[in-house]
Amino acid sequence: MKWWLLAIPHYLIVGFFVGGGSYVAYRTGETVYNSGGGLVSLLALFAAVALLFTGRYPQGVFDFVLGMDRWALRVAAYAGLMTDSYPPFRFDSGGDEPGVTTIDQTPPPTPSGRGGWSGGRIAAVLIGALLLISGAGMAATGGVGLWADQTQRDAQGYLSSGTYHVHSDGYALEFGTVEFRWTAADWAVGDGFVGDIRLTAGGNRFIGIGRADDVARYLSGVERDEVNGIGPRVNYRHRTGGAAADPRAQTFWVVAGTGSVDWRAEPGSWTVVVLNPDGTRVVDTDVSASATIPALGAVSIGLLAGGVVLFLLGGMLVAFAAVRASERDGASQSPGAQPGQPAGGDE
Repeated sequence: MKWWLLAIPHYLIVGFFVGGGSYVAYRTGETVYNSGGGLVSLLALFAAVALLFTGRYPQGVFDFVLGMDRWALRVAAYAGLMTDSYPPFRFDSGGDEPGVTTIDQTPPPTPSGRGGWSGGRIAAVLIGALLLISGAGMAATGGVGLWADQTQRDAQGYLSSGTYHVHSDGYALEFGTVEFRWTAADWAVGDGFVGDIRLTAGGNRFIGIGRADDVARYLSGVERDEVNGIGPRVNYRHRTGGAAADPRAQTFWVVAGTGSVDWRAEPGSWTVVVLNPDGTRVVDTDVSASATIPALGAVSIGLLAGGVVLFLLGGMLVAFAAVRASERDGASQSPGAQPGQPAGGDE
């Protein structure tokens, strides 16, 4: 009950502090990676940069990271059944942790406003961290898109997804359903973004693109393989049935051909089917898809610029909160009146 139920509220908080990470593993074991990180890692990175150029670890950042580490370790001790004391919802930053005794067993004085981290400054750091993470992601996406737009197009201006080998012991290969949604045929974020699409299949295989409902009726009762994912390994779902009708005699295809087809994206739900031209069994071929995506450059520049702005705003918020906290620390540690001396300083 402790480690999984009672600690759930703390897990949500600590997950933001230290990062819940992510884990992706294909059942084949071909692709396994783990990535993590959170606010602690991000602030530690900033502190490392500051340490590199200034030779000083920013005190405000140190206090804030230490408070998050303490919170996480309290939760770890509770979840690991090393203590029965429920972790307090308390942020203790800077200096010694409350309740810790020195070597001579004299308890240290209880701090007042330690670390200068008020609720407003903590909120500023959290918001700044979110802006930093969002901005970095947007900028990275925009940078990759701009790189692809400038360097990865072929002579005809197409961006390719690569070539993949597919196989079916049945009569057809069905490539899922793709939906295009926009309000007008020439709207910039609609077909102006996707542009022209080119599909190719080796061995002069028949390629047909049709509305999802029409294709579903055509393939009803046909033995085929549905391609559910293409990557390091192609994932299939086999459907039993009989032979397919002559694909060249069907009239519902919006575009059809052998070897390669070009299509201008239109609104709706679409399905791609690859078959042998004579409708015989066993379809084995290499397929690839490419598109012009004319709006990629403009969208990438927008993402890159927006990401940089968000990143700078987030950095300013975090830096402002850290600097103000450090100033408050310095003010609280300034020497005051000596013991036995009146507050006004008169004899």
